[in-house]
Amino acid sequence: MLLDAMLAIGIDTLGNCLCPPRGFYEVGGWSEYAHFRRQLGRMKDEGWIVWDDSRESGKWVLKLTAIGKSAATDDIDPIAAWARKWDGEWRFIVFDLPANKRSLRRQLNLWLERRRFGHLQGSVRIVPRFEETWIAEIGSLKINPKAISFIEGRSFGRSSDSDLVKEAWNFKEINLRHRALIDFLKAKPPPKLESEDFAHWVQMETALWRAAFKVDPFLPEALLPKNYQGKRAWENRCQAYAKIGSHA
Repeated sequence: MLLDAMLAIGIDTLGNCLCPPRGFYEVGGWSEYAHFRRQLGRMKDEGWIVWDDSRESGKWVLKLTAIGKSAATDDIDPIAAWARKWDGEWRFIVFDLPANKRSLRRQLNLWLERRRFGHLQGSVRIVPRFEETWIAEIGSLKINPKAISFIEGRSFGRSSDSDLVKEAWNFKEINLRHRALIDFLKAKPPPKLESEDFAHWVQMETALWRAAFKVDPFLPEALLPKNYQGKRAWENRCQAYAKIGSHA
């Protein structure tokens, strides 16, 4: 949650602070700065942040690394994902794992979920893009090559691309989750960093965003349903955190 807050607020905005506002470190559940600082040390050791609080400047400077941003976003940049040009080709993964391979099936399903594959039917998953790293990632699961196939192709016959999108992803649920965030942001404008309500607001907002983020495949613009609420939720979220940053 702290990584989410850092990314959303834009921690560079806080670089001129002599110390982080209390509400900021309370987001992670710390009531004292000393506890927060120890956590920052652990995050720095993990390579998630670079941190400088040199006494010469009297200011603290905190920045997310590429690894930290990846950890916060699962390697998904919504804006880049929506703007991605679709080549018209679908990528399918079809697999047939024995019933006694429950652990392996669970690992594969978790990987497919993280990579935002849609569940078309049975053991058939679909996604509109391909990443070269996926081959090695699947290979690390030690799945028998005969039990899994990668297929690339276009829709033809009576099934349109919008039909595939509708079948593979539950956009009714996705929109409900985004709508919950939109309604929250409308009903509860962001408080200032030093406000007693700031930590609670960020915790509530982040939980709603993560709930929507978890199920949204972030499809290219060409494939998004007409009533898709994700872009509106993202824009409202950016506006809210920009307001927080402007008051830092």
